[in-house]
Amino acid sequence: MKQFIVIILFCFSGTLTYSQPQDSKPIQFIYGINQLDSLILDLQMFPGDAMMDISFVKIPLVFTITDSGKVKDIKISGNSTVKLAGFTGKPRNERLIKKYFESQSIEICKMTEGLWIPAKENGNPISDTISHTFSFSVQRTYKKVFTGGNNFIDYNYDNYEDIENYPTDRIYRDMSKNMTNALLGKRYHANSTKYVQRNQLLIAEILIDIAKLKLDNNVDLLFDHGIIKQKLNKLNEACDSFAKGAILGDTEAEQIKNKYCK
Repeated sequence: MKQFIVIILFCFSGTLTYSQPQDSKPIQFIYGINQLDSLILDLQMFPGDAMMDISFVKIPLVFTITDSGKVKDIKISGNSTVKLAGFTGKPRNERLIKKYFESQSIEICKMTEGLWIPAKENGNPISDTISHTFSFSVQRTYKKVFTGGNNFIDYNYDNYEDIENYPTDRIYRDMSKNMTNALLGKRYHANSTKYVQRNQLLIAEILIDIAKLKLDNNVDLLFDHGIIKQKLNKLNEACDSFAKGAILGDTEAEQIKNKYCK
């Protein structure tokens, strides 16, 4: 008896794919690192001690961006530098100036939380660290100082001895008079408008929030604050600003409040 062996071939058609790891991606500031530098300049503060004219301050920071885009573990890396203009001597309060700007740069870093795209490894978000040098340019804030009564004297920035011998507490008071919350609020408000025009609402929100803290009774600022919050779908904050504006007599804010706010 003959035996037949039947071989049946099954043919499968299809595409054979290979699983390959994706390229790693570094941490990114959502609008680009150059825009971060621009934001720092827009957020720059004047030093709390005006005994000198400072050209610029550089603060190197290292911080972690988590896999959810949060900022944490902010540390100063290396030595911060304070470059002075117009003086050959080293002022006694340079340490205080450095400390002020180190604190300021950390605050700015905290403000950028949520504006970072986390690093990726094989397509998955991971926590990672980034180093960045925060640069501040500082300008003179006034040309005259109050000496009592109705008297003012010209402030000679080219004469270090005169500045050093001037009472420090008087300088603090003069600085506080010139850098009022109202002026700072207007400045941040103007910078916020610039970012709205660029459609960079997350940065605009940072600036308008600071402006509102400094100047909370300005109808134009409150209206713009409400509009930005509305565009970001933060309706409770938007309605709060529109309501305050309406109380201050802003009819347009009142119309928006009545239409969108319960």
